[in-house]
Amino acid sequence: MSEKPNRWICDECGKVIEKAEDGWVEWQTENNHHQNFRIVHHVSASPLEKVKDGRTAGCYSSEKFTSSYHLSYLTIEPAAIASLLGLLHLPTECGGEENNLRVKSVEEWTELCRRLLIKDYDFAMVHWAKAKDDGLLTGSNENAMYSQSTIEEIIKEYEQGQSSE
Repeated sequence: MSEKPNRWICDECGKVIEKAEDGWVEWQTENNHHQNFRIVHHVSASPLEKVKDGRTAGCYSSEKFTSSYHLSYLTIEPAAIASLLGLLHLPTECGGEENNLRVKSVEEWTELCRRLLIKDYDFAMVHWAKAKDDGLLTGSNENAMYSQSTIEEIIKEYEQGQSSE
């Protein structure tokens, strides 16, 4: 089994979140549908100004994003998988309706899962379009495209000689 993710790119400031304890996952909930998922620095680790209008802020935005989890909670299996599935759908045994998705976009939720569960996924995504244009992903099926070996190959190909932030 490959290593679990241990760094992400902050959706607010674009800087690296070096460890799960420094991150936060936030999203908006409207009409019982979760949307606009973001991975950001926890306020205590944010490189952005911590106080705006007398309120603690940084990268985390409790005013715009109504729901959140500490990033470390969503990277510890099996709790992470259970929590992510809970965001997707509430089982009928727990009061949910049949075929009632709790996310506005399954694609957006899937992307969040990839970011949380595939090591260095965020760093490969920076180069995804270039890798595709260069033919690095040619012949890859959906599973292979997001495999750990493909992610590592993209990073090796496009981050050689670049220093990490």
